[in-house]
Amino acid sequence: MNKIKLLVLAGLFAIATMPAQAAVDHHQVSVYGGGSGLLTDRSIGETPDKIKIGDFGVAFGAQYLAHFNPYFGIGLDAMFNLFSEAEEMIEGTKVTSNPTNWTLMAVVRSVFLPEAKVRPYMLAGVGLSFLNYEFDVEGESFTLDESETGYAVCLGFGAEMQLGASGNFFAGIEGRWTQISNSVDIEDEYDFLTHLFVEDYSYYSILAKFAMKFGAK
Repeated sequence: MNKIKLLVLAGLFAIATMPAQAAVDHHQVSVYGGGSGLLTDRSIGETPDKIKIGDFGVAFGAQYLAHFNPYFGIGLDAMFNLFSEAEEMIEGTKVTSNPTNWTLMAVVRSVFLPEAKVRPYMLAGVGLSFLNYEFDVEGESFTLDESETGYAVCLGFGAEMQLGASGNFFAGIEGRWTQISNSVDIEDEYDFLTHLFVEDYSYYSILAKFAMKFGAK
């Protein structure tokens, strides 16, 4: 792991331990479930042809936030995306692929109407991405599994609705855009697969969430 990735991990650790060292208005834990779709197609070698590397799939994750006031929070966010299999015909050969992606990010959140029953908010994050491909070429009984750790950034908007009179439970919906920097260089006997995965990827996520607030002053 290079020095930049070690620095990112150190930053994530600092975010995780920061609430113990600062005055916190309240904590919030959220769980997510929904789906994600890739926004990026891939070029085949140096030709203008494009292939899909995965279809709309499932997404789930969890998030911890320490709010230093009702409007602003900082914390950690972990998400898993399992994209469904995409199938393409390339030079007469059926090729299927379905990537999976983990992200671990430090996030900041700004809540616009913290005292309202429905609370809109904006979210941004930066951290690490863990990407894996399963890539099958029909007729050759041959699978490529390639993984690499890279970087991730995200931007999201959502809204939470208060559940019950206690003000400690919320249900909501969130939309996210995520960019990941993983680049996988596949060297093999198939010319059309060489350098297929060498650029950044982006995807969107539509997520339902359940959140619990605790430790309020």
